[in-house]
Amino acid sequence: MIFAIVAAWGMFQQPPATETQFTVPPGFVVDRPSDFSGSLIALAFAPDGSAYIGREAEGIVRLSDVDHDGRYERVEEFAPELTMCQGLVVKDSALLATGVIESKVGLWRLPIGANGLRAGPAERLFEFTDGGEHGPHAVVVGPDGSVYVIVGNQAAFSDAEDRASGYWAGDEGRLLPPYMDPLGFGAKVRYPAGFVARVDLDKRTWQYVAVGIRNAYDMAFDNLGFMYAVDSDMEWDVGLPWYRPVRLLEILKGADYGSRAGSSVIPEWCVDTEPAVLDLGRGSPTGAVFGTRARFPMEWKWCLFSGDWARGKILALSTGANFYSNMRVCVDFVSADTALPITDVEIGPEGGLWFLTGGRGTQGGVYRVVHSGQEAPGLNRESRPDSLHALALEMDVRAVLAGDLESVTFARKDWLNVFDRVHWPLEVRLCLALLDAKSVETPARPPTVVQRVGELYLAAPTARVEGHADRIATLALECLDAAMAVAESRTELTLAALRALELGLSRQGDPAPELAEKVATRLLAMLPNEDARIAGEVGVLLSHLDDARALAPLMSQMAKSPQELAIHYADCVHRMTHGWNDEKRRAMLDWFARSSEYTGGISLPGYLSAMRAHFIANLPLDACKELALQDGIEAESLALILARLPAEDAGKYFAQFETAIARIVPKSFGTREQS
Repeated sequence: MIFAIVAAWGMFQQPPATETQFTVPPGFVVDRPSDFSGSLIALAFAPDGSAYIGREAEGIVRLSDVDHDGRYERVEEFAPELTMCQGLVVKDSALLATGVIESKVGLWRLPIGANGLRAGPAERLFEFTDGGEHGPHAVVVGPDGSVYVIVGNQAAFSDAEDRASGYWAGDEGRLLPPYMDPLGFGAKVRYPAGFVARVDLDKRTWQYVAVGIRNAYDMAFDNLGFMYAVDSDMEWDVGLPWYRPVRLLEILKGADYGSRAGSSVIPEWCVDTEPAVLDLGRGSPTGAVFGTRARFPMEWKWCLFSGDWARGKILALSTGANFYSNMRVCVDFVSADTALPITDVEIGPEGGLWFLTGGRGTQGGVYRVVHSGQEAPGLNRESRPDSLHALALEMDVRAVLAGDLESVTFARKDWLNVFDRVHWPLEVRLCLALLDAKSVETPARPPTVVQRVGELYLAAPTARVEGHADRIATLALECLDAAMAVAESRTELTLAALRALELGLSRQGDPAPELAEKVATRLLAMLPNEDARIAGEVGVLLSHLDDARALAPLMSQMAKSPQELAIHYADCVHRMTHGWNDEKRRAMLDWFARSSEYTGGISLPGYLSAMRAHFIANLPLDACKELALQDGIEAESLALILARLPAEDAGKYFAQFETAIARIVPKSFGTREQS
């Protein structure tokens, strides 16, 4: 049947007219391979060319092209009981699907008979804790034959312990306590947040591949075996320092991409998280597929095609990891003159790019993008250049993180001492650099700076160890001094040392007071700093150490920085308890008043209000009385200050509150009494 469909390629040069007017690159057209409609959210093809489509609330159907004319006219029910199906793939005469049956969320196996229809009951292979829009999504068969599933940040395997892999011992990874979203969204999200897992269908075991993903809907492999996903943003956080846009990610084994709840998102520059391949701005990414099997010109075969539900378009993303182009670019591939809520994309058996629309109850349909010209040769799958070392490397990392240095066998090379972020997560490279130092260190070859940073990083295991806090502080001072002595990668090594120090303090506690003072003195010497990342991380560390000397320089940074950086410094400053006087307290309140002019997502005002409330809740009572007497205090701050005072004292200052309220009520509202 596949060959019959391919032979009919010529018919797609004159597709039937559609009501929607599409914009596509020259040589491409959009048609409707089927009139089937509904809220369609997942798509997969079988070896016989038939299509399986998941409907949001009505289950899965099978579409087939009975007369081989390129039109899928037959629609048959396949699994009407499986709803909220956001991932489909055909493997070994069965349809694997994520979704919900009778309120049970899972990865299901649905057997397929010789006629393409159901051949038996649904079997739940794995159970998940949640099945909503931030639950289990795509299920994909990788080039190694393994099955991978990608899960959003509000769901997890019900047996949350990782049964197949023992080296994932992570945590939130932040030193300052986070603020949760003021509107309550994702408040219960904890490490590892969203993740990619590899599952063994026979043994019913699973293991993490990568964690710290927010809510990627799909993942795809290119012809070299690289895995990619497009992660969503938290649009309510626009304008805040922890906001991250929609991002194209290369999914590396062992990587943490830093997504956390609320304000605790790990910055992209941190050594223990991986940076994006491309930042894509605002959007709602959905289905993704590489053009490897598409009958498209060669320049499009290398692209990752990613649907965007909110923006109503398909993006063509060049990852820069192929032999055709080393450019990382994003272009619009499909857009329309009307709303186009794209949910999933897939390469059809005839080589066209199929896409579905629907989601959130919208009425959608089935579409296909085809090219009217001559196709380019197909792309063969090739091995990733470093794949020969992958197994040995994985074994070594597990051994290192378990503290078993004797079982390490990987043949280390000089490139492990070079600070880069290309092939493997930096956590892995730091581990190997440390191992290299332990195995070959001699008086003639002292440890490199990278190796020192690696030792600092590994000195901060998640489980608290007696005496490690002082060791971490000492190592941090040595690493910061060593980083300044090198010209190449000085900034990156400094950032790595600062981040390792943050992890050490958060996991192992504070060092002895005299060591803490030395660390604070060294950090203060780094302010001001022309690198905003270094200055910002120094602010986090000084805020935690609560050194009175740090308050003035941090407030200076807060006053002169643009919005996002200013909020970051305010987040550091308002937590501190030492170094305050009446002038500084008033300056902090005045900053909160000015921050009302900041613009961004709907959660931004709530976060700032939470910081203000925390600051005022920790003011000494005498300071509250003094501030309550001052003119010009903004109404929200004054209300919180008055709430701190005994009732008899608060009444004395209520006139100031009335004046503050009157300033924010428009004159057109009415009289002062009405206000």
